[in-house]
Amino acid sequence: MNDWRDARVYPRPWAGPKAFAWEFLRRNAEYIADWERFGWEPSDDDDARKQYYRTANKWGLEGFWDPSRGVGGQPLGIPGPYWLTDSARVSMPGAGSDHLTAEGRLRTGKVALSFDLKLPLAPQIKSATEFLRRLKQRWVRKHPRWSRKASARVRKSNRSGFVEMLRILDAESEGATPAEIIAVLWPGQHNDHPYYPLRRRFRTRLRTARAYRNRKYRQLPMEHTFDWPGAPKRKIKASG
Repeated sequence: MNDWRDARVYPRPWAGPKAFAWEFLRRNAEYIADWERFGWEPSDDDDARKQYYRTANKWGLEGFWDPSRGVGGQPLGIPGPYWLTDSARVSMPGAGSDHLTAEGRLRTGKVALSFDLKLPLAPQIKSATEFLRRLKQRWVRKHPRWSRKASARVRKSNRSGFVEMLRILDAESEGATPAEIIAVLWPGQHNDHPYYPLRRRFRTRLRTARAYRNRKYRQLPMEHTFDWPGAPKRKIKASG
């Protein structure tokens, strides 16, 4: 992977969610093993092709991408890999699913609706949108920690530390000690008794980094905003 001591070889903080999702995934040992098994192109054999795409889809990708290819110091996203579209998140509930009950909707935060394809879709979609909006308001009141404000704080906090998390993962794989990592990532900062704030920050970053590498990266491509903290502002020239 990258030289974890040099922040310049890592993505910029505003590189975008898909870029960071890939940076975490390409450090996943199971993904690397699948890549070594399948490689770039699917086989000509039908069964092997199905297995290729099935395995790639498991990681949220349309096809495999070489894990040695990182974003590096590029300021914006990368030309690949290609992620599955958001529609892949839609799932059909089973007959006994809580999605189908009013109580389950508020308990699990998931909902299933039915549409009649024999009737015009536009008024059905309008009605469903209003229903979901009211249901979302009720659900957020019942689960305040998932409010937009609270979620935004979590996302902003994670984004500001993504580069640090990647460097910690690479340092860990190289065998660096926590003390060495802290000294490089946060030089000159105090870490005195009784609170040891840098040790706590390191442990939190490491725990979160492992979560993104193992599974949580799948949440990142689904975020559509690229207006991240620290992103350069784009000037829009007035026309007319």
